[in-house]
Amino acid sequence: VRPMEFEARRCGLVYRDFPDIYHPDFEPDAAGYAAQLRSTADDPAFLGYFLMNEPTWAFSSELPAAGMLYKTESCHTRAELARFLKERYSDAAALAAAWKTPATFERVARGRWQGTLPKEALDDLRAFSVKMVERYFSTLSKACRQADPNHLNLGMRWAGVPPLWAVEGMKS
Repeated sequence: VRPMEFEARRCGLVYRDFPDIYHPDFEPDAAGYAAQLRSTADDPAFLGYFLMNEPTWAFSSELPAAGMLYKTESCHTRAELARFLKERYSDAAALAAAWKTPATFERVARGRWQGTLPKEALDDLRAFSVKMVERYFSTLSKACRQADPNHLNLGMRWAGVPPLWAVEGMKS
């Protein structure tokens, strides 16, 4: 088996080693990452590969979406989070009321979040973290399957039991 590590060479990172999965260069980065499997694609002694080993974003008490708000001033994934919230809330006043803080879609999309995120925001950030992990793993898995259709995708090596928000993405 082979452990692999994704490098966000062009798309960049939004939180620890979690890439900007909505950046236009994420899919080309995923294809470049998967290309390393071509050398063993026809090897009968090769069983499969791990997409990654214990990513640093997995060792945080923060949700990836929350960590991104604190660490990355602006990125494509934050813009997508703002769009996600616009689908849930009719306007910025509804978002601010739900989160019980002066949140706006613009504040979600740009600028480092200051202060503690209210617990009322965590359900939305958890739901978006699920989307983040799903997109991350499904894109990597698809690219790897194209580069090597003959071997097992063994998923991600995780230390301990993964949180529920990560499990959906692991299904790919």
